[in-house]
Amino acid sequence: ERRNPDVQESIAHVNALLHRGRLKVAVDRAPELTESLEQWSYDENSRPMKGGENDYSHAGDSLRYLAWGAMGGAKRSMARGLRNY
Repeated sequence: ERRNPDVQESIAHVNALLHRGRLKVAVDRAPELTESLEQWSYDENSRPMKGGENDYSHAGDSLRYLAWGAMGGAKRSMARGLRNY
């Protein structure tokens, strides 16, 4: 696509892939990504926090873009509720 995916949509896509077992993280081989997935949080406006001393967004953003482009996120529209894959 010519633009970045919507943040909430792509996070929901990654969460659904992880939950369904279609995406797995090798914890010992990707410690920065593991830390990002464990520590990345949301601000008071329900937006993922970026910047600051403890910025966990970089590895998480990389995973979002990869999953969105390579694992079908760009071809579907997420709706609220259950996501069937």
